[in-house]
Amino acid sequence: MPRGFVGIVTADLRFRDAGSLKDKRVHLRRVRDRLQGAHAASFAEIGYQDQWQRSLVVFAVAASSMGVLKKRMSAAVGFLDGGDWELATVVEEVVEVDGE
Repeated sequence: MPRGFVGIVTADLRFRDAGSLKDKRVHLRRVRDRLQGAHAASFAEIGYQDQWQRSLVVFAVAASSMGVLKKRMSAAVGFLDGGDWELATVVEEVVEVDGE
């Protein structure tokens, strides 16, 4: 029976140097573009849209094996932890998808 795995990551990001919502959007565009391009993730901002120094984002990645999924999630979270922003919290969840 075919199986797949979806990793869902929720991250609270802090943009200390952002002075406006426009500044925050520049950072979020970089985050989104990198996650989508380098990590093949789906991305959305889901919280704190009205605050210019904070954002709650969620992204999801899929893989056919748990090992590959864990590596992809780890690389994506590593990117978030090394940016021009503070990674305040991260919550990871893995869902197994049955192909039948």
